[in-house]
Amino acid sequence: MKLSAIAILYILPNVLAQPGSKEAKPEVIYNLTPEDFTLFISSHSLVLIDFYTTWCIYCTRLSPKLELAATRLQELKLEVPVVVGKVDCTTKSEERRGVIPFCEEMGVRSLPALKVYRDGVLWEEYKGPSTAEGIIEFMVRGSKKGKEGEGEEGKGTGQGKEGKGKEKERKEGRGKEEKGKEGKGKDEI
Repeated sequence: MKLSAIAILYILPNVLAQPGSKEAKPEVIYNLTPEDFTLFISSHSLVLIDFYTTWCIYCTRLSPKLELAATRLQELKLEVPVVVGKVDCTTKSEERRGVIPFCEEMGVRSLPALKVYRDGVLWEEYKGPSTAEGIIEFMVRGSKKGKEGEGEEGKGTGQGKEGKGKEKERKEGRGKEEKGKEGKGKDEI
């Protein structure tokens, strides 16, 4: 029986990742569903979640950068380890281009959306550059703060010092994301 090249490409990574395999590596980015999301973010002290869709070009551009950031974050010995996960928000409905209700409930308004959770609670939304270096720097700073965050800023609000200024700019009509510039694009939902 011959195996097609596609079958081999699909099966081989799964075989190599088996627990008894010498090649087994820990997950770099965990694929999450609405069913396992709450347990996942509650099981880790500091979690970065990427909410994305398959039709979003900016999500596609961010994916390899996020993979690199997740790999480097795992290699660092941080005070509070960072775990990275992602949720596919693509709706299966052909009637509308949007996101699944779960992602809407999580406050996803534009894509990609990177949200940071501390001990199961939304702590802050990442608004920095869509680069591996920017994500790493942000998460390293976040891991150095106490488990509850420093002061009241950023404590479960989704807005740290940077977030409050951005919110004010947004209300005044400034600070809108520019489409087309590397690392700055967002798709509105």
